[in-house]
Amino acid sequence: MTAPFVETTDWQELAGGAPPPKLLHARPVPDAEEVLVLTYTCDLSFVEDVCVPQARATGARVTVVYDADKVTGDATLAGSPARDYIPVPVVCRANGAFHPKLVVIASSTDAVISIGSGNATTSGWHHNAEIWTHLRADGPTVPTVVGDLAAWLRRLPDILWVDRLGVERLNAVADLLTVRPIQPQVGEPLLLTNDRIPIIDQLPFPNDPADLLVVAAPFFDPGAVALTELIRRTQPAEVDLLLTRDVQCDPETLAQVVFSVDTSAVSTPGGTKRYHHGKVFEWWTGGNGVIVTGSANCTSAALLEATSAGGNCELALLQESDASTLAAMEFEPVVLDDPSLPIRDPDGEHRPPRAPMRVLAVRWFRTRVEVVLFVRDEPPAHVVVDFAEELHMVPLVSSDERVHTYVLSADLGQPGRTTTVQTVDGTVVAAALVTDVDHALTRITRPSPLEQTTLAALLGDEHQVRALFDALDELAAVRPVPTSAGGTAAARRTRQEAQLRSAAGPALVHLALGRDTGLAPQLADDDAAAPDDRRHDEADERSGELAAGTETATAAHTVDNLDRRQREQLQRRFARLVARSADWPLPAQLAAFRIVLIVASAGLWPHPERWTPLIGESLWNLWSAPEDDAFTSEHAALVTVGLAAFRHGQLSCPATPELAGWFEEFRTAFREYESWLKAASDELLDRYTANLSGATFGFRFTGRNVREDFDWLLGRDPIDEAIAGLALGDDAIERSPDGIVRVRSAKDSRRVAVFVLDALRDHPGTHVVVIGPTGAETHGWWNPPCLRLFIPASGGIWQSLTWANLKTGIASYARVPLPPSTTCERVAQLPD
Repeated sequence: MTAPFVETTDWQELAGGAPPPKLLHARPVPDAEEVLVLTYTCDLSFVEDVCVPQARATGARVTVVYDADKVTGDATLAGSPARDYIPVPVVCRANGAFHPKLVVIASSTDAVISIGSGNATTSGWHHNAEIWTHLRADGPTVPTVVGDLAAWLRRLPDILWVDRLGVERLNAVADLLTVRPIQPQVGEPLLLTNDRIPIIDQLPFPNDPADLLVVAAPFFDPGAVALTELIRRTQPAEVDLLLTRDVQCDPETLAQVVFSVDTSAVSTPGGTKRYHHGKVFEWWTGGNGVIVTGSANCTSAALLEATSAGGNCELALLQESDASTLAAMEFEPVVLDDPSLPIRDPDGEHRPPRAPMRVLAVRWFRTRVEVVLFVRDEPPAHVVVDFAEELHMVPLVSSDERVHTYVLSADLGQPGRTTTVQTVDGTVVAAALVTDVDHALTRITRPSPLEQTTLAALLGDEHQVRALFDALDELAAVRPVPTSAGGTAAARRTRQEAQLRSAAGPALVHLALGRDTGLAPQLADDDAAAPDDRRHDEADERSGELAAGTETATAAHTVDNLDRRQREQLQRRFARLVARSADWPLPAQLAAFRIVLIVASAGLWPHPERWTPLIGESLWNLWSAPEDDAFTSEHAALVTVGLAAFRHGQLSCPATPELAGWFEEFRTAFREYESWLKAASDELLDRYTANLSGATFGFRFTGRNVREDFDWLLGRDPIDEAIAGLALGDDAIERSPDGIVRVRSAKDSRRVAVFVLDALRDHPGTHVVVIGPTGAETHGWWNPPCLRLFIPASGGIWQSLTWANLKTGIASYARVPLPPSTTCERVAQLPD
């Protein structure tokens, strides 16, 4: 165990210390298997944006355990279920508050354990002044404190109402922490838990009076009972009481207790308006001190009561030291009745009764749904859930004391983020967060950098680009689930998606399947923070709002800022990607082609002569990929978008006729599968074209326009394309359903006919009609080297002219007279 412990506080910057977001961002355990967060108040939207992506970027499973009464951000947002973590709301059996603050990042060979005072909210992990202790165990053994923590995690279900999956998750982390043998280490801290014994009864108080007792806490109970007991047991010669603004206490009683000691002082942090939410208890004899930090406030529920007896569930660390945790802080003296020190009244020892029925979890397992209820009395035989916009009756299948599990085995379709749980008589129990369990428990072999950043942001970072290509290789290594495996296409898709997410992470899979958002959320910078109370610690603490939807730098902006070497290197990388992805399975092809489209639209290749062939090759790879009915909709949609992009490039390169030939090959191939391609949904086309419009593919490159253009393109043939390229000035030209090309012109009808026939020389035998201002028609056919023209004569007779041997073509005769015809005859009607 290196660096047995590192104290860190947001009150100051200490070497090696960090609050949880910075710790997670640093990825101290690069191959982490499990990340566990324990918190009282939990802002799930904050956790999903700040904690989960960082944790999942290492491939870890993420579990967040919190007090069921103190959750925000779960039912207020629309969208998909919780996919990348397991939320575990809990209820203390004896009616206390679930109050620990813990972060565990662990693999079988390494672990970082952080025990502190901050809740998993913007205030607790971002704005407040908090105290965290980080423990690192990276050797062949683990210290006793790690083993004690694992044992406590295993005991938690004895004092909590928690669902089966929550118990499994706690045990999984505990087992991972104790894979290595436990070996006591000199100087390691002592873990303090109060599930069975009050914290105060575990503290090593001195036999003789202490020189100094220091207490810093944001909460004191009415009557200052806990502080009184600390003073009684330490018998200090001096007491220092450090109070934050908005401290919750009874100032009169607190003053009586503090000033019962002859030498005493009350102070508040100076030079800051931050809410100081850290909790510290220190007592000193000579130069030796004992320091307690963690989640416990200076209240009876935290210090004097066991959780099993109705106290809070707390977690703290005790360590001996020769330096105060608070030594570097600046304090200003204050009196308890000073109006400049905001004080809130304590709530007393009243514990509000729990609701008689509450939803602990709604778990989605693709082929079944589990609803877990905490019910104080008799549970209902059924509950009703609103799932995928339909109501379903879910029967009770098992009970464990007051925790009851309802299961419906059926594929109910894709749920939303939340569902409403109600009794059969229509009484609403709660709106509850839905968890996609299969997705959340999937470990990632090689997470793509898209787990942490956007494609636009990583293009300028060579290391990140390499990581993205490595993740694509990992995705390509996943073999399709064969139809011989049985089951429906939807079931095979579910199974294969799980394998893909396990290989490279959900973000790259979302991009391949058109489910990515392309937005990176940021946090608002708000220094305000709300205080909390004895039982409802941080109830109103969120002080900064998540600025979700803040637009990030676009891929085009990133590409514009690349230097020449970076741009050329990226161009070579993507050219190699297209070449080596030719034999990849369909999901990996979808990801590769989508990325190529995005970087091409961003202007990585400034000229269409460069990017159009690459788009064409990549499109051909995707078109030729083995069919996979699990992803047939995405296949059809992205091929459609790809053809539109290639077409735009081909039209931008008139001097490259081989691209026109390539386009005709695509069109011919696509016509055989027209019904399949047209079945692609408008929603998928919108997703795949999102953010692609611009200078490269055109400013009208949207799903709707791609759909319309695609239908039009498949209805055309090379003759239509040749006609579209004719420069006829004011003349009108059209092709009728019978294939005849008609031109209305005021010019010389014979020369116009020759001009059009020459333009259609690659389509011999095309019937061209030129209609003059009087309505007279000139008909022509060009079958090299034979040209035939029919010109109207008097009396309804046609003059038929034939040139049988025009070996050099007819282009020049659109400007100069034709030579004498080989034959000239009068006929009564036109040829069939």
